[in-house]
Amino acid sequence: MKHQIRPLLALLLALTLYTTLALANTAQVRFVPELSRSPFSDAYSKALSPNENTLTVITTPDFESQTQTFQLNGLSTDGTMYEVRVCWPANYPLEFDLKFDSKTNSVKVAYFSDYYSSDDDLNYLPLDAEFQVVLNKVVLGALPEDIFGAVILAVVGGGLAYFLGGVVYKVVFDSHVTTEKKNR
Repeated sequence: MKHQIRPLLALLLALTLYTTLALANTAQVRFVPELSRSPFSDAYSKALSPNENTLTVITTPDFESQTQTFQLNGLSTDGTMYEVRVCWPANYPLEFDLKFDSKTNSVKVAYFSDYYSSDDDLNYLPLDAEFQVVLNKVVLGALPEDIFGAVILAVVGGGLAYFLGGVVYKVVFDSHVTTEKKNR
């Protein structure tokens, strides 16, 4: 029994460590929307909805905080939890802060450049940066809807590999033992 628990503990430890790496370039806010009490009409706002749930933004961040507002449309108000996530590549050193405004059903994304360069030009003229803003339902109170299928597939695939690996090992090992007995 001890030998079966050790691989599972090692797998759990590896998943925990890799999860922290995967979250390194994401920022998120989770919320349960209410009815919007005041209409939101910001001409500069970009809209996200369950059907159009991803926006790619290209910007020139500054060392001072900048803010963009994203209007959230078509959200269910029956207690469904949603998540707005910002993802960006590691080669853009940015810092993000997300806030949900329940009065307007919008998310304010504040960001700024978070680095110091020995090249003075880069300190005064930051490079263009690209990030994605993603809206998702949260399934089972824990997983964003877009990765739920991948998690189920990984669990089923891992379970099949664990059990089928044992069967294949026994078949190969038994045939090896049978072959050795015949050779004697």
